[in-house]
Amino acid sequence: GPTEAAIDVTFLDCDQWTDEGVPIGSPIQNTNLYIVDPHFNLLPLGSLGELVIGGLPVLTQYLNRPELNADKYVFPEWNSGKHVYKTGDQAVIKEDGLIYFVGRKDDQVKLRGQRIELGEIKSAMLEVDSIAHVSVTMEG
Repeated sequence: GPTEAAIDVTFLDCDQWTDEGVPIGSPIQNTNLYIVDPHFNLLPLGSLGELVIGGLPVLTQYLNRPELNADKYVFPEWNSGKHVYKTGDQAVIKEDGLIYFVGRKDDQVKLRGQRIELGEIKSAMLEVDSIAHVSVTMEG
């Protein structure tokens, strides 16, 4: 799970593994996972959208980061006004009820469990006068 929630927010029995993609699993107890469109409408089964997490394991805010809180934590009416966390992950809930990871909305990657924002690396490199163009990727 993401840093903004408990270590685990999903469960997957290895017998449920399929060749249809990267399964995340199903939510654990006291956790809700939803797939939403860019306007934060709930999407039906089989639709690709952003994965959001609600429930007891989700943090309520970042410390001293009001702008980030406003971006990442929302209070949708369909969740009784309770907060949910926008993960930035693109996912789909299939007919079998499992959630499958499809990709990211941004250029964030993970290396050995550490989040890396490729855009931040690019911006830092472009601050060097002798560098005019940069492309940052992660391989392997």
